[in-house]
Formats: sequence, C-alpha cells, structure tokens
Amino acid sequence: MLQRKAFNVLLANAYSELPNPKIETHRMSLKDLCLLLEYNSNDIEYLKNVLRGIRRADVEYNILHKDQTEWGNMGLMSQVVIENTGLTGEVIYSFAPLLRERLYNPAMYIRLNLTLQNRFNSKYALILYEVCLDYLNLKTGYGETPYIELPRLRTLLGIAEEEYPKYKELSRRVIQRGVKEINDFSKLMVATIPKRKGRKIHWLKFKIKLNKENLEKEAFLPLKINKERQLSLLDTISQEAPVKTLSDEFGVSTGASKQLVKKYDKEHINTCLEQIRDQIRINMKINNLGGYTRHFIEKNYIAKSPEIIERVKLLKQEKQQKAVEKVRQQEEEKNRIITDNKRRTALVENLKRTDPDSYSELRKLAKANLPASRRDKDSSIELQMHFGIDEFLEGRK
Repeated sequence: MLQRKAFNVLLANAYSELPNPKIETHRMSLKDLCLLLEYNSNDIEYLKNVLRGIRRADVEYNILHKDQTEWGNMGLMSQVVIENTGLTGEVIYSFAPLLRERLYNPAMYIRLNLTLQNRFNSKYALILYEVCLDYLNLKTGYGETPYIELPRLRTLLGIAEEEYPKYKELSRRVIQRGVKEINDFSKLMVATIPKRKGRKIHWLKFKIKLNKENLEKEAFLPLKINKERQLSLLDTISQEAPVKTLSDEFGVSTGASKQLVKKYDKEHINTCLEQIRDQIRINMKINNLGGYTRHFIEKNYIAKSPEIIERVKLLKQEKQQKAVEKVRQQEEEKNRIITDNKRRTALVENLKRTDPDSYSELRKLAKANLPASRRDKDSSIELQMHFGIDEFLEGRK
C-alpha cells in the first residue's frame, strides 16, 4: 500500500513536467515525500525497498477498456535514485517516454487527494477509490462503472487467484471493507450492484455519487494558472528546500535561487516568502513574481505594512466565519433530515395501524418500484415505502 501511495505522490509531483520532453528526470525532496506519505520512520532502507518495488512493478493500463483505444504493459518507473538523506536528501526518478504520455492524459490520470489516501487502511479501498473517481461525472455528481467480471476485478485489485477464492469471502474481506472506507473517509458514496449468472455472482458494478457531508478539497491539482502555482500543495512542506521553493513556487530561476540561498540565511528567505504569500492571499497584483521575489529578499522588504496586516487579519476572520457557517448549515441539514425521517416513519406506522388496506397497497407499490433482485428483501421494501409515503398520501387526497 505504501508503494501505491508513494507512486501517487511522485506522479503528482512530476505531473506538470510530463508533457515537456526536455525534462527526462523529476526531483522531489525526501522530506516532502515522507511528509506527504506520513512516513515518520528514520528507516531509509525500508523506503528504498518501497521505491525499488515501484521501479520493478509492471503497470497494465486501460484494464477496463474504458476508452476502447489500446492496452499496454510496462515498467512503472525506469529509474529511481536517492541523493543524500535527511533534510537535504532528494528522490530523483523518471518514467518511460510512452508511459509519460499515458500518465499525463486526463482520461487516464486520476486527480487524487494525496492527504485523503493516507486515511485508507486497506490498499483495496485506495484502488477502488481510484477506479470510482475515474468514473465520476463531476458535473452531475454521479457515475457508475461498467459491470466488471470478477476475474478482471481481481486483476484490478491485485488479488491472486488463490486469495479469497469464494465470493462471500472476497466480498466481506475486500469489497465491503474497501467500500466502507471510501464512504467513511472520502468525498464519494459508493454502492455495489451484483449481477448473477445462474445462482452465482459473476459481475460487479459500482455506483458513485458525491458525499456532500464529507466533501473534500482536492489536495493535488495539476498547476495551470499562476495563482494556483503560487499557492500550490507543497507550500507548507517545502520550507526546508529553499531552492526548490523559490524556483517552483515563486518563479525564480534555479541559478538565481541558488545564489540567494548562498547569500542569505534560510530564516530571512522564509520570512520574506511568507510575507509574499500574505500579499498573494489578499490578491495584491504582482506582475513578475520571480523578479519581485528576488528584489524583496535582496532589499530586505520584511516590514509588513499596517494595510497588509489588517487585510490578512480580515481574511482569516472571514475564513473562520465561513467555516462556522458551514458547520451550522450542515447541522441544520442533518437535523432536517432526522426530523423528516422521523415524520415519514410515523406516517408509515400510522397507516399500518389505522388503514391496513392502504398500507398493503403502499407495500405493493414500493415492491413494484424496486429492482427484481431486491423485491424479496423486507428491508429494501420498507425503505422504499419510507421514501414513497408522501407521494402515496398526496395521490389519495
């Protein structure tokens, strides 16, 4: 699982560079990688084994034949090197040219929440999350996978033929556990739809919708515009790598960044950069961010004006107020749903007690509106009655 998480992080770090054929290798500080993986151990040898496993792994893409174009199998990474260790250490890695093209294709690459992936305890949950996210239509908030044959699903999840040979065990140990973690921790709500061949389940489909109560911000998005670049994911974890921060975030050339780091101490540079971030947050217009940053550091412009201090303060207060309001609205919505559920339940119970014939009619209608595979399940019928009671009573007026 750590291999899969590490690959997602390394891919996110390299994503904006993939279309440029002149950039053959990608770099990421060892500290940044460990922070994003929440890897708190000093055992660098174990991390080397993880990276070694990624390099040796085969990747098979388009396994579900989603876009009907091609199938491919190749090594996940062509090389990986660790230079030094600790705060100055860097991971240097590269992908095969053909794989670079496939990974940059938005239809093939899933924009993952890199913070969220650390919440999953099961590697199967992470894999299912990636698949479901790929089939989610963000405009409608809904999506569904095609029916997937169980052998193909096993391949997708990396499960050997001898593991969980019975569907019941596969469902309990892998699928249900993975779906529960997705529903508990992510912005998705997933349900499984089985399809039988005779008496045995041969296919599974996953239906997906946005979980509004648990909506997450994407922790990584490919950088497209300058402001996104200025306030990118790695803002808070790149403080120990000033050259990378100056070049990647603030647009200073690599050569100029190295000169600044040699000439000025790290604390002074970080203080200047934090003040520039404050100016960006309050939408101060900066035409040439790289040149402005160099001038700011060299001329020692570290005194914040009262205007900036006040605007940053107001911005933080506004953010806090929005957070409080969001919690209040969520609580109101939650209470509304609870109250409405109690009301519907009371209506069904009252109908059952006072008008058995109408209750029987409601039950028949609910059963008829269910898929054939669920019409014999009392719990499904009762749930359908619960949601159909208002329309039923309105039609009898």
